[in-house]
Amino acid sequence: MDYETAAPTESIVQIKYLVGIVTSSLSLAFILSLFAMYFLRPYSKSNVFFRMVVHMEFPNAIYAATGLFIFPESFGSNFCVISGAVRQFTNLSSYCWTLAIAYHIYSSISVHEIRPFSFSYILFGYGLPIPFTLGPWFYDMYRLTPIYCGLPYKNPLPNLVVYYIPVFTILVGTCYCYYSVIRYLRTKVSKEAAQEFYALLLYPLLVVLYNVGAFTFLLEAVYGKDRTISAEVLAVVSTGVLQAQGIFDVLVYAQNYAIREDIKSKLCGKRQNDLHSEFDPSYSMHLGLMEISKRRFSTTAIEDSTIIHHARYFSFREDDLTRSSITV
Repeated sequence: MDYETAAPTESIVQIKYLVGIVTSSLSLAFILSLFAMYFLRPYSKSNVFFRMVVHMEFPNAIYAATGLFIFPESFGSNFCVISGAVRQFTNLSSYCWTLAIAYHIYSSISVHEIRPFSFSYILFGYGLPIPFTLGPWFYDMYRLTPIYCGLPYKNPLPNLVVYYIPVFTILVGTCYCYYSVIRYLRTKVSKEAAQEFYALLLYPLLVVLYNVGAFTFLLEAVYGKDRTISAEVLAVVSTGVLQAQGIFDVLVYAQNYAIREDIKSKLCGKRQNDLHSEFDPSYSMHLGLMEISKRRFSTTAIEDSTIIHHARYFSFREDDLTRSSITV
């Protein structure tokens, strides 16, 4: 291989390492900032939406941390296998929590049943990825990819079975939940209330498009004529997007009213009473309230068309496990 041919390859390698370190570091910074806001007093445990987003970002933080090890092969083959398994598990786990959050909102609004934070969410978010992580480990599939350790690019079938099919299934379920929520709010409450969930629907749709493109690029890298360039481009793009997933998640979910107002109340103490009144049924009747006691709806002034016209936000908060409310 002459110098002209080798130089671009070396340049791409340096770009991959730079992209991996920068995006991983930024993801960790964003995620840790969100954690700090969650644990900052007053503790946000009663905000179920915020609590579930923190669970979603926990595997994202681990995934971002593994992105700082840009030479995993230098630590030995065992480290590479463990690193690949950790990345596979944490990546799938964050997607599972995405669906769990969407289902929680869907069941709270569309199905008229608010649920407290449940252990079943933990089983789903951290349990479902286990077989898709241990399977490749059992068959010794984790290898050094163009930059990190994981499933090899050369054989698309393992990627399809243990990654793309589960991810597509989860994202389809997520999109369905948010679409149902938006449709319900637009028809039963107001367009303003539905606007809070547009970003939560658009985000998984974009992720679906990215994964379709990534898998198409993967096939091109394996079976196409110009395999070297395709593989290198895929490595750079996938490294940047996957390692930046924590950034995307924080930006999308933190702008939702349930988290946005919670953070504002912590940073601005005088807003705490105002925020409490928005969540507390005894102060929220003028806004229109659906109060659920022991998972049963008792309808109030929500049917008043003038109130519905001014309804803007849906908020989720639990002061205890026996009383929850949705303020619109």
